[in-house]
Amino acid sequence: MNKALYSLLIPAILSPFATTAAEPADWYLGGSAVYTDDDPARRLDDVVGGGQAYVGRKLTDVFALEGHIGYSDIDGWPSWPLITERESQEFLDIGLDLVSHLNPDGSFSPYLVFGAGYLGTRTASGSDENRPSGSAGLGFSWKLGDSAFSIRGDYRFRLAWEKDNSLTDRIATLGLQYSFGRRGAPPVIDTDNDGIEDLFDQCPHSEAGVVVDDTGCEIFVDSDGDGVMDRKDLCANTPQGVPVDSYGCI
Repeated sequence: MNKALYSLLIPAILSPFATTAAEPADWYLGGSAVYTDDDPARRLDDVVGGGQAYVGRKLTDVFALEGHIGYSDIDGWPSWPLITERESQEFLDIGLDLVSHLNPDGSFSPYLVFGAGYLGTRTASGSDENRPSGSAGLGFSWKLGDSAFSIRGDYRFRLAWEKDNSLTDRIATLGLQYSFGRRGAPPVIDTDNDGIEDLFDQCPHSEAGVVVDDTGCEIFVDSDGDGVMDRKDLCANTPQGVPVDSYGCI
């Protein structure tokens, strides 16, 4: 069977906490539904009211940097108590996050996340608020087998800062992530150092220094035709037809 085809057909199904065989990807992107448990001062419903998209890049096996943009439209009550009609608020959340994975080599990896950004808010009556924001929380990434997709979710506290009236919302997300742009091929393992990767080596324990073919097995060379390979033949150029011992000698 062709080597390339053989390598593609090898199963690599991983259990949730197993160590992954392939190198992680450099880049990833994803989308999530967003549940907002708002600050009581907002007087809004606690609902899944929007979504967010994000793109990120792994800086190391542990740390990743990502940017996100999210939009939510949530119904509730205006802060002015004399108004009895419900109205909605729209949120535009833009931020940059640092993600720290706690089990970077595993298919299931909890992580910590810290972010900073901007939160824009608009009410149905047309008033706007634009505030710097910061967030911190924890989450998980669960790789789906050996595919490029992962289930991703987190829960974080988001502070919309204002000198006299800061608001703290609790945000939960759940969605799907796609990874691409692999850093490189998995490391080559060649236990007997014969130049043939263990994956394709049909003779995985070749002696040091021997010449092997593309299956990793020693090439049999017998120059004098006495049935003893040259490497072990202590009596080279034995006449044809003469019985010899295991050392190639008469």
